[in-house]
Amino acid sequence: MRAFLPVLCAVILCGCATVKQAPKPTSAAIPATESQTSIGTLRAQAIASRMEEAKIAKLRKSGSPYLAVRTLNLTPEQAAQLKHLLPSGNPAEFVCVMVWNAVTDKEASSDCYVLTQAPEVGKPVKLGDYTAEYVGSR
Repeated sequence: MRAFLPVLCAVILCGCATVKQAPKPTSAAIPATESQTSIGTLRAQAIASRMEEAKIAKLRKSGSPYLAVRTLNLTPEQAAQLKHLLPSGNPAEFVCVMVWNAVTDKEASSDCYVLTQAPEVGKPVKLGDYTAEYVGSR
């Protein structure tokens, strides 16, 4: 009986430790509006035109030649669609990001990736199937 009690306690505690609620994602993808796509494209082109040629060449040769560019905020319709996916909060505070391909000089996806907060400029960010360098909207 003495040997059974520690085993029983371990089983109970391990079982409790593994029962957790899955956290809500910190990002979601939604089809971008024409305005979001246009602004994202203009910003990406402007940012890419100011980047040093060596940096662009490095991006083009890398396995991840993508830039994450901030675009317009969510529309009310998009916010309603994403309400169940994102943590509670004010949808106006969410950041919409589009992925730009430095090789083709075109958007990599027609999706707007919605983040709960903006990443640090210059840092990589995972957006769906893409890993892109966040460049903001500068």
